[in-house]
Parts: sequence; C-alpha cells; structure tokens
Amino acid sequence: MDIYKPKIILDPDRLNLKSRFKVGDLVALSGDITVDMIIRDINKSRAGIVTKIRFFTKESFNYIADIKTICELEVLWTPGQQVTFEMENRLIKL
Repeated sequence: MDIYKPKIILDPDRLNLKSRFKVGDLVALSGDITVDMIIRDINKSRAGIVTKIRFFTKESFNYIADIKTICELEVLWTPGQQVTFEMENRLIKL
C-alpha cells in the first residue's frame, strides 16, 4: 500500500494550474457514481454549486514515485444544503 502526504498549493496561478470549473458553476455528479457517494445520499439528479477550488500535490514517501497534482472542489448541494469535497473528475457541468 502506498502512503502519500498531501500538500496544499497556495498559489495555483503561479504554477499555471487550471480547473475546468469556476466558482459559481452548476455541477452534478458524473455517471460513474461510487458506492461511497450513494451512501452519502448524493445522486446525479441533484445540482450543486462550486464554492471553492483547491489544488494539492500528492507526494509519496517513496522517493521514486511520481508527484501527482489533484484538483478538489467544494460543492454546495441543493436542496439539502450539504457541502462535500469532490475530485474534479467526478463532476460534470450543467
């Protein structure tokens, strides 16, 4: 099992990191809903609003492994006003 340490990127513009979403975009979950998402009672028929975009690096404690950049979005789901953090690739624009 690989162990990673996440590190937030404070200035994504300096590294030219872009998300395909913007704060205020209306989104839904993509068609590949995982069991975890079903348990959390969020489904693709609900709409959400992107409220925050964050980038992380995922560095392995194994010095040979690659460093991965991850885009995470904070989404406010309606009508229940539930907030979750979702990976960019799990969302689609409405």
